[in-house]
Amino acid sequence: MSRNNITFILLFMALIILLATLPINDIKIEINHHFGFLSSVRSQIEDMLHINISFSGIQNLLHIPFFSILSVMWMKFFRKNKVDIFKSMIYTLILTTLFSIFEESCQYFIARDASAKDLVFNFIGSLTGIGIFRYTGEKPQDGETAHPKSKS
Repeated sequence: MSRNNITFILLFMALIILLATLPINDIKIEINHHFGFLSSVRSQIEDMLHINISFSGIQNLLHIPFFSILSVMWMKFFRKNKVDIFKSMIYTLILTTLFSIFEESCQYFIARDASAKDLVFNFIGSLTGIGIFRYTGEKPQDGETAHPKSKS
């Protein structure tokens, strides 16, 4: 069971890398080709709200749900493997942060924009995923707390 869980997590991480390394101009062309009608809707929304909706802004916000999902997946993996809740949160945060750095490095080396802003959005997504997992029914097991025991 554990092997299937880790395989699914690794496949999701590969999907994130794939999406992160696609040439951005090709994506914009494809979106305009298939969803050109949305540009008129976008223009109407921009005029009505007096804002500018950019493709890159939407793309940046997509980091949050992807890393939230990834964090929930890691949290489930660690909890199913009997890792206590606090260690699960720490391990998840470390793994998703390292993966985020790896993802941005991949973007940098294929001549696509790598930015610290993306790292921040990934980190926010990771924290969001941990929070969602932690506060939607996952309760500490007997004798376990959400924070390390203080030594006093």
